[in-house]
Amino acid sequence: MAGNKKKSKVEEAKSDEQFYNEVYEQIMREKPFAEELSKYSPGHVTLFYEFLVDKKVAYMKYGAIYYKLKQEAESVWVQEAMNGLKEIQIKKLFDLHCLWDAEKITLPDIVINNHFFIHTKNPLGSSLISPISQEEFEMYKDYINSNNYEVFEEFFFDISDYNEIRQEIKDDEDFHLPEWFDFHNSRTGNGVYLSFPMIRTEKEMFYRRLAIAERDKKHEEVALVQQQKVPESINIISLPKIPYGDNKTIEFIVSSFEDKETQNMYKKYNRMYQPLNDSEYDYQDMMDILAQHCEVWPIEAHYDWREAFNNCYQRYRKHKIAEALPLAYEEYKMFVEMNIPFEVDEFDDELAEQLNDIISKQILRGRVLNNEPEDFNF
Repeated sequence: MAGNKKKSKVEEAKSDEQFYNEVYEQIMREKPFAEELSKYSPGHVTLFYEFLVDKKVAYMKYGAIYYKLKQEAESVWVQEAMNGLKEIQIKKLFDLHCLWDAEKITLPDIVINNHFFIHTKNPLGSSLISPISQEEFEMYKDYINSNNYEVFEEFFFDISDYNEIRQEIKDDEDFHLPEWFDFHNSRTGNGVYLSFPMIRTEKEMFYRRLAIAERDKKHEEVALVQQQKVPESINIISLPKIPYGDNKTIEFIVSSFEDKETQNMYKKYNRMYQPLNDSEYDYQDMMDILAQHCEVWPIEAHYDWREAFNNCYQRYRKHKIAEALPLAYEEYKMFVEMNIPFEVDEFDDELAEQLNDIISKQILRGRVLNNEPEDFNF
């Protein structure tokens, strides 16, 4: 294997040398700008032609590669625009979930809340909702051109987000919905779904609590028997855990036990690395993207350079996603018309099935404990 690699490099070097010689011979034969260069010294004219050879070899060899890289970079915006189309379908699934949860509709293959999970992981291919219509696409275009547009980061929404949003709205009337949800509700009036009761969720939780309480009681009884068998042993499970892992713990230790020199070095360390470890922004990625596309883009003043740079990048990102949205929609329609399955984000489908099975068994056990039939007709 090593010999083949070495031979390949040798062959590549010979090919590069041959190409260089061909370009050199062509330029020296044609001698462009000969009349204009006649007033310069022959030595400098030769150096100039060698310079031309080097440049021509570079752009002839790497031009196609760089163009391909540029095209690949542009395709990123189509993917981000495709994520926007996912957001359209996510909202439709959310509204459908609200209706199902309020027992206003029934849905095929949806028996428990967690059955929505597989659909939120593949919103573009979900069989529960209709394909994206032209009207829905136009509405999203209006949204992306509005001041409230918020880039949909792939891919955080699932069943837990539905429960969290519904519960937060229940506890806090001023809860901030995702921007697209607000925009969509303002156009469709679907915000009323948020006031619907979570009947199915509450029933599920009632039965599951009964089953979980029974399980916990059995675990306590087993633990008590084990403690009685070895009364002098230490119950490790009951011992408290050491709180560590956050900056506050380190700050306490440094300020309480370290000497002045160490405390000073700790402060210098934080001043140096805190901005670079800012988890909110990845400045290097943003800079690479802006530089790769070779476009002049304005940056507005801000007292914090990081915020100014991030705002600049986000405006550029919004512009490119809006530009790519029609192409993404055409690609989406082609997939739908040709019945091509959409690429799904990786997730452990076996684990998802196991979770569905656990929840289903808890609900059925809770039904029995409540002296009700062991089924899902509740």
